[in-house]
Amino acid sequence: MKGEELLHALNDVEDRFLEEAAPVEKKKGVWKYLVAASAACLILMAGILLWPKEADTPTGRYKYTVSHANESGLVLRWEDKTLAERYGEMIFSEISYKTRSRPIEDSLVGEKLGVCQASGYDIYTDQIYTQEFEVYAIAGIQNYQLVAVFMEDTYYVFLREGYMPEETLGQLMQMYNLAETLPMVQFSYHLGRQDAYYTLNSGASIWPLLQACADAPVAEDVKFTGGEEYLSFTITSEPLGIYKRALYVTADGYVKTNALDYGYAYFIGQEQARNIMEYALSNATETEPEPYQNSIAGTITEIGDGYLLISDAVLCWDPADGITFRVDTTAPEFSRWLKYYKLQVGDVVYIQYAGQMQEENLISGAFYITEAVLYENDILIME
Repeated sequence: MKGEELLHALNDVEDRFLEEAAPVEKKKGVWKYLVAASAACLILMAGILLWPKEADTPTGRYKYTVSHANESGLVLRWEDKTLAERYGEMIFSEISYKTRSRPIEDSLVGEKLGVCQASGYDIYTDQIYTQEFEVYAIAGIQNYQLVAVFMEDTYYVFLREGYMPEETLGQLMQMYNLAETLPMVQFSYHLGRQDAYYTLNSGASIWPLLQACADAPVAEDVKFTGGEEYLSFTITSEPLGIYKRALYVTADGYVKTNALDYGYAYFIGQEQARNIMEYALSNATETEPEPYQNSIAGTITEIGDGYLLISDAVLCWDPADGITFRVDTTAPEFSRWLKYYKLQVGDVVYIQYAGQMQEENLISGAFYITEAVLYENDILIME
């Protein structure tokens, strides 16, 4: 696998699409600008949106079952960003790190290592800002490949930049303490175009089988995608600062992962790979696929003091099947987006939220909103 190959940084996609995303060449500033605007205007960025499949929606009522289009995201103004959003890169001990944009619990933070020089770029004023922050070790991570940076009473994970694969799978596992820091429970089995989704039963673990492959050498010139037959584990780790990345075990004998941003691959051999695949399938329970991120889309039917009412009837085969959601707009991380739009009743919007929907379809964890346009069978995210 080429060191320059990276996975797409996809947002809001179902696990299967995330796992099957092709690597791309790493470039500074991965976003491609669609519109150049002045400081008083808003900047658009290109991305990908995949709407849930029919199987993921209640009784398959949505007409817009799979939608993919150019997604436009607003770039927040500097004053509207948190410190963690402003300062995404830092230098510590002459080594470059980049934010993983995810917080880490205090209990996972180790000794203080020193102070870093962090930097951030304001696209509206074309100005670079710098600020110093304290840097801490992360428990179980060797050689400071990942560190925690303290910002606004919260620790955030930063990853050392660069393609630096360990020579063997065992060395990689030891460097990042993967058996402890990387739970592997949810996975899918892919055979050609057939997919099935599973959860490992209590007590079942893949790590002893992977540890038996500790001598597996790194493979440099291998495509990241799984191939014709493979298992794809959905991996989330707070110490590693990742959310729903992928680890493949492929029938042709490879372990591959994008947990460290670059696609790393190790050759364990077809026999070992088959043993792992058979163990996982025989010690798991079939389940339903999970969406990558919670989201809703629909038409604004009411704008009130601290809330929006959103109906998804416009997305349904039968509008009578529509559901109305009440979205709390008071949270700072959500309300800051509202000032960029002049939303009116009748506008179609797309909303992302954290946590679970509450009773009577109340959403209190919304953190992002953007305008949308329905076109044929697509939901186009527009600005």
